[in-house]
Formats: sequence, structure tokens, C-alpha cells
Amino acid sequence: MNSKTLLWFISSLLVSLLVLMGVMGVSATSAKPLLAAQAVVSQGKVPGLQYFWSVPAFTLQDQDRQTLRQQDLLGQVWVASFIYTSCPDVCPLITRQMSVLRDALAASNLLGDSVRLVSFSVDPKRDSPSVLHDYAQDFDATDTQEWSFLTGKPAKMNVLLTEGFHLIVEPDVSSVSGHTSQHHSASNAEIAHSNRAMVIDRCGQVRAIHPVLEPERFRQLVKDLNTVLQEPSDCVAAVS
Repeated sequence: MNSKTLLWFISSLLVSLLVLMGVMGVSATSAKPLLAAQAVVSQGKVPGLQYFWSVPAFTLQDQDRQTLRQQDLLGQVWVASFIYTSCPDVCPLITRQMSVLRDALAASNLLGDSVRLVSFSVDPKRDSPSVLHDYAQDFDATDTQEWSFLTGKPAKMNVLLTEGFHLIVEPDVSSVSGHTSQHHSASNAEIAHSNRAMVIDRCGQVRAIHPVLEPERFRQLVKDLNTVLQEPSDCVAAVS
């Protein structure tokens, strides 16, 4: 682990600890949704978030070789992240952040029923369901109803990632412009990809996008998740 990765790792652990402590404190004293203590609520009103786009239809396989479709997630709030299992540095940190969020959701009795995590592989050629299963096990992600790791045919995955989620995913390159992309070397057939996570509402619309390795942005992601959880579930809002 190089010095830059070590710094990311340390900062990730610190912010994760702070978030988890905050959630545990809220769950012990309040019946409000996840991280209510961090939500910016003014005069009793939940502040709105903008609508980015609707997640397109997809049919993929999870780490247990079960089919998961976009429509299966309607009615739940979910958090999408983007990783690949042979990533040497940042992906484990991204997944670790998601595991901290998973633990906080579980402590607040929201995991599975109200919120689930979904991690998409940006390397479907190498990330088969069995490979994703082993990776998920490393993070105690044993229940696909709580946390799914998804893969599919490379061509369809590429369209979903780049056009459906509007991400930069570039194989075998040494750099990609944009501060939200992780750079890997071409010599090891690594992949430049986004380190962002997204909050998707019950209607399948992207409502928040944040780089999860930046402590302030990770805290904002959790705050935005709390806001979406407090919204009505009738799916009357439309993307503007």
C-alpha cells in the first residue's frame, strides 16, 4: 500500500467511525430515519433534493447468481457504488465505506426493507458472480436482499454504466480527466472508473451523487440518503 492509499485508508476509517457513532446515537434516542441528527431540517420541512435522471432498465446477476432487475428495486431507496474486484487500492476503500453505511442502516433497522446497497462491477469480463461472491464475503455481505454485487454481459454493462449512470469507465488507460475518477496504470490492465456513489429514490431516480472517499462528501451522501428516506413513497415526482 503506497502512502497516498494509506492516507485515504486512514481518512476513510476516521470518517466512517464518526458516521457510525452518529447513527448509533440517533437510533438509540429517536424514531426518525437514518442520521436524522445530521439532516438539515428547517421549520419542520424536509429540504428537497434535485432529480438527476431515472435509472434505466437492467437485468443483471448478483453474487449468488440470482437475477436482479431495475424494477425489482422500485419501492426501495438504494445506494449504488461502482467497483471491481481486482482493483488494488481504491475499490476496497469504496466498499469499506459502503460496509460502514450498511452497518449503520442495520443498526437503525432500515437495511433490507427500506434501503439496500447495490455495487456494480465495472469489470464484468473478470468479475463473474462467483468472483463477486468471494469479494462480497470479504465484507460480510452475505444477504443479497441487503447488499447486491452485480455483473452482466460486458457490452450491456458498459452501456448501463456510461449511458445509464453517466460514468467514466475506461479500461487500460493511465489517466482519465475529472476529479471523481480513480486512475490506474495500463500495464496491469486496470480500469479508470468513478469513485462516486449515488442515492436512488423509491421511484428509481438518481437524487444525489458524491465521491465517497472525500469525508465531507461522504457525510453529505448520508445526509441526502436521510432526506430521501423521509420523502413520500407514492412516486409522484418526475424528473425535471
